[in-house]
Formats: sequence, structure tokens, C-alpha cells
Amino acid sequence: MITNKPIDGLLSVYGKNRIDASSRVKSTAGIQGFKRDQLELSDTARVLQIANQALKNTTDIRLDKVEALREKIESGQYRVSAAQIAEAILREYGNNASGD
Repeated sequence: MITNKPIDGLLSVYGKNRIDASSRVKSTAGIQGFKRDQLELSDTARVLQIANQALKNTTDIRLDKVEALREKIESGQYRVSAAQIAEAILREYGNNASGD
């Protein structure tokens, strides 16, 4: 026969040591002069927060430009010279001569 006596025995031992969570935390609500934590943003921080939200709401891809380029490529009108490509590569990577 299976009984719960071993489990009941453990619960009775550990149950005596149980501490109610409310008895562990002391309330500061009744203390006079108790001040809550407070956060104040500077004007600069508020402006940055608004700008950051505006950036989140914009798309990273300018669809009008993409469509115009797509039409030029498909019609064969989009031409880039090798010199323009080389200049762009040097602008992007030319300042990093150490190879990093």
C-alpha cells in the first residue's frame, strides 16, 4: 500500500519554518517624510525621446527612390561608371588604411 506519510512528515517539518511574506517586508507607508523615487527628464532628454520615437515610426527604405531606380535599371537607363564605384569604395574604406 502507498501512503503519503513520508511527504506529510516533510511538510510538517518544513511547514513549521515557513515565514509569511508579509512578515518579512516592513512597510514604510506609515513613516512621515517618506519620499517615493522620482525621475525627471531634462528638456534635451525629452527632445531626444521624441526624435527617437519619430525615427521608430519611419521606414528605413525610401520606396519612391527604390521604385525610380528599379525603373531605370529595367529600362537600361541606369549607368554607373567604374570611377564612381571606385570613389565610393575609397570614401567608405579609404580612411581605414590599417586594414581593420
